[in-house]
Amino acid sequence: MADKYQDYHIAAKPILITLLAVIAIFGGSLSVLYWYYAGSRPSESPSRPVEAVRTDAVPFDRIQSREQRYLQSYGWISRQDGIAHIPISEAMDLVLMEIRQPPDEAIEEESP
Repeated sequence: MADKYQDYHIAAKPILITLLAVIAIFGGSLSVLYWYYAGSRPSESPSRPVEAVRTDAVPFDRIQSREQRYLQSYGWISRQDGIAHIPISEAMDLVLMEIRQPPDEAIEEESP
């Protein structure tokens, strides 16, 4: 009966060497990534006091009021190129009229 079975001999040494090589490459890759990203992290303590970071900062309410004036006024973006800005409410109305306009009318208005 022993003649009916084949003896499968598995070479364990090449398999173990390959497994160890894969583990070594994986571990090496992880260590390289760790050292790369560990060096790019910001330091725990800032190099200068927090109070000295921005002494020239503009208050938010001044920025907001300036932006609101810009959004609600007419003016030139580039007078040389003929590009102007209009109040945002009028711009939204123009966009709505353009969207609501049927496509045939838009073609007729552009063609003269």
